[in-house]
Amino acid sequence: SPQRSREIVKALLDNRRSVSYAEIDAPHGHDAFLLDDARYMGVMRSYFDSIAKEVQP
Repeated sequence: SPQRSREIVKALLDNRRSVSYAEIDAPHGHDAFLLDDARYMGVMRSYFDSIAKEVQP
């Protein structure tokens, strides 16, 4: 559930761990990530861009 996910994020942050969290309200439920949705693509693009910056020499 989103509430449980927020609890996990808080626990990670409380323990000084790096974490990202995006909550997207989707009418298609938890399988909505399987559909072409610009909101999901934006979150994923941001995540992969941050990884690319970390591994660039």
